[in-house]
Amino acid sequence: PRVSPRSNHSTMRLARLKRLVCAFSSSPSWQPVVDSGASLPGAHYEVIFDDGVDLIVVNKDAGLLTVPGVGEDKHDCLVARVQRDLDVPLVKACHRLDRDTSGLIALPRSQRAHRALSIAFQDRKVKKTYRGRVLGTRPRGEGEIDAPVGKLPAVAVEDRSPLSRPRLWGVVPDGRPSLTRFKVLATHDRSTSVELFPVTGRSHQLRVHLAHVGAPLLGDTVHGDDEAKAAASRLCLHASGLQFRHPATNRLLSFRSDPDFDNLVRPAYLLPSSLGFSSS
Repeated sequence: PRVSPRSNHSTMRLARLKRLVCAFSSSPSWQPVVDSGASLPGAHYEVIFDDGVDLIVVNKDAGLLTVPGVGEDKHDCLVARVQRDLDVPLVKACHRLDRDTSGLIALPRSQRAHRALSIAFQDRKVKKTYRGRVLGTRPRGEGEIDAPVGKLPAVAVEDRSPLSRPRLWGVVPDGRPSLTRFKVLATHDRSTSVELFPVTGRSHQLRVHLAHVGAPLLGDTVHGDDEAKAAASRLCLHASGLQFRHPATNRLLSFRSDPDFDNLVRPAYLLPSSLGFSSS
């Protein structure tokens, strides 16, 4: 990697970190709580595109289910809210984000759009990009993680902390083929910013793959180790890019949403890297 000298930007960054230390030291939000998996209070969504006929694209907060879960307490979700708020009962999801993942979701609002977009996802014609912050200092570069993802044996599911939800998915020999490409964007003293490109779309794939190679996402209370769980106030994973063709007009659409993980991560994991290339 190209090493550049530190600048005044690093000094300003350290001053900001001192303010964050004070803020986090008095914040009670770092303690884990028992989690049922339902949508969390205060989780919202923002419509960023709506053509009024076939397609809606939203930016979802972390803490909001994409589709209903099992149980009455899990009926509140993104699809139900969009159906109610925008009065579009035909809205369905042909892809989804984990409850704890924030970012972009495309929602077809007509039957023809649902069919076309579902086929596009199935044929891998939709380009999806994610941003994440992982534990540890990783060298700059690009690579891929190729490991089968599937359901864990029951004994592994039961061996978990009561303060986190079940870890149902993992790398298993008989899992489905799963491929994730990645690029290191920036290195910090105890964490690394990465861009992720899932080639396949398995449940919890990005979280499982990163934990599998020893780089769990900060704030991942399901797949992370104790340090990763405590390093951020929530999961540092954001669906930052979507590119696909409009299901009716075939026009190429591209959407971008950038995360702000610095407000989620403990200050110790924001310090500039000793390697000297802390900014992308």
